[in-house]
Amino acid sequence: MEEVKSLTGWEYHVNTRFMDRLQPISELNQKYRSRLLRKARLQHIRAGRHLDVSKESHWLIYILKGEANRFSSRETMRGNNEPVLLKDEPLFSDIKRNNILFIEDSLIVRFDRGLFESMLHDMNIDNCNVAEIETDEAEDNMFLSFVDALAKDELNIPALPDVIMRIREAIQHDVGVKDMVRILENDPVLAAHVITYANSAMYTGLNHTASLQDAISRIGLSLLENVVTVHMINSLLRYVEGDLKKIAEEHYQHSVYIASICHVLAKRKSYLIPERAMLIGLLHDMGVIPILQHFNKRGGSTNSHTELILTIDRLRSVVSSMVLSDWGFEVDFIQAAEQSDQWSRYGDDLADYTDLVIIAHWCHEALVKKTNDIPNFQEIPAFRKLGLEYMEPDEMNQFMQEVSKEIESIRNALK
Repeated sequence: MEEVKSLTGWEYHVNTRFMDRLQPISELNQKYRSRLLRKARLQHIRAGRHLDVSKESHWLIYILKGEANRFSSRETMRGNNEPVLLKDEPLFSDIKRNNILFIEDSLIVRFDRGLFESMLHDMNIDNCNVAEIETDEAEDNMFLSFVDALAKDELNIPALPDVIMRIREAIQHDVGVKDMVRILENDPVLAAHVITYANSAMYTGLNHTASLQDAISRIGLSLLENVVTVHMINSLLRYVEGDLKKIAEEHYQHSVYIASICHVLAKRKSYLIPERAMLIGLLHDMGVIPILQHFNKRGGSTNSHTELILTIDRLRSVVSSMVLSDWGFEVDFIQAAEQSDQWSRYGDDLADYTDLVIIAHWCHEALVKKTNDIPNFQEIPAFRKLGLEYMEPDEMNQFMQEVSKEIESIRNALK
């Protein structure tokens, strides 16, 4: 009897908070909803973007926050549009109107349609294992609390520091070194960080400098934004307290590794800018910081760290894209944040910055974390677009060894 009561209470809790209104997802029992939820993908969609049913047919997509309109291929995007049913229908439930236009910034959730249909079939021949459900409860509840916070704008996105905004604006307006010196002189700690970088192993053989102007000249304005961004990330991570600092440090090391590989890979294509690739790599996971801060605010216990890490993995992309969007970064930054873990992504024919981040992620999973549950790199379109698809595994290892010194020098400088 106790097991039945526990199961009933949890069903009520999960249903009322998230999934009971989603048709046909609600047809699943709690065992299969829990499994489906683990494969869900949250995504932040900016106003003005549209989705085409021909590219989304394998997803069940629901709007959790925001608003969108349907329109057929014969209609203009903004003419004679019908409101989408936001509360319970998947976006593409009506095949006659085959596109969706988002009229405001929105939060959507994607469920794999094929996986749902397979689970629905299995559910009919399977009995629900109560113990398994209860084991998953902590993770699901934590995930749902973050989803609630996202939908209610309660996940605090840190403000982009004023000095970073002034530096970005100055770089965009092609100011000179002396103008940049005047900006940095107002932040002595950041100025010292810039000088330290200019004297790092990246510039071995050059004389030591204590001059901010010489340091900026040596680094170059295109790389300066990366240096101050590293300082910003470190500053934000200082607000992560207690045992979460270890997770924060792992997040930072991961971002530095991704940025370093992106910098190296960008040199393989003349139209990609290595410094920009590095910055995109540094920022692609910025959403981890507000997730950690939110967990701190909720008073999460150290016993919940496993669930927290799993929740971070499921939310990092959507929160990172929201942070970068809020900070006014360009679409290639936001796209890399959204799609960094999508191994099967193809995109355009030419390699782009997101491809670099995907490859860097694969290298981190395969070569650093030694993860087995990832596809062979020869199956990943990003590798083909960089001309790396014909490498044998030992050739890939050799390639990584050849660039490891450069990667290590970049990582040490950024640290």
